[in-house]
Amino acid sequence: MLPPDHACLLLCDLKGSSDFGAEKGGELLGQLEPLLAQMNERHAANIILPLEISYGDEIAGLLHHPEAAFQIVRTLRGGLGIQMAFRFAVVFGRIGARTSNIRQIGGEVFTVGNAAISRLKRQNRFGEWHIFQDARDIELTLLTNLCQGFIARMTDYQFLVYALLAKGLSQKAVAQRLGKYPQSVSDAVRRAEIDLVIEAENQIINRLRTHNQSNIIVLEKSIESH
Repeated sequence: MLPPDHACLLLCDLKGSSDFGAEKGGELLGQLEPLLAQMNERHAANIILPLEISYGDEIAGLLHHPEAAFQIVRTLRGGLGIQMAFRFAVVFGRIGARTSNIRQIGGEVFTVGNAAISRLKRQNRFGEWHIFQDARDIELTLLTNLCQGFIARMTDYQFLVYALLAKGLSQKAVAQRLGKYPQSVSDAVRRAEIDLVIEAENQIINRLRTHNQSNIIVLEKSIESH
């Protein structure tokens, strides 16, 4: 299926990939490929062109809605862990060529996305949003990087607790899942500010859903006018 004139680009850049040796690089990319296949299947309804590795250290995919992009970023972060950090940009805009080969698409979405990745590299930040084209993108970007600042300081155990709570499990259920005392989970939540991170990420999701709704309205009006 060829993409529409406008789409949502998710562009990820693997940090420090140039320092990977052949063995480590092959191992980590081997871990990444099945993870991408899993996400392409899970988010199939929202994917225009599947996520794929390009140029060895980038991941790119075209989506219908930016909310799916955020869910994919969270899954990537959980699946890759600390051994393969990454940065990302999400851009909603006009594409260049309407082709099924994502490397040949280009256009506004890639121009903005590549510029965002370059800024993220220089400033050592995690993510940028360019979907509303107004101050709401700045808010989303600030919230995203605030959350990542807390997550980057989490221990492996705290991150595991966070990941399970973010899926909607209660603290009691997390303790049972991990074979820990409830107080241990409660301590992890308090020390890592996990409640704050989850609340901020829920705010991000709610804002992204307003983009989905407004974009549907615009598309419906466009169809009616023809």
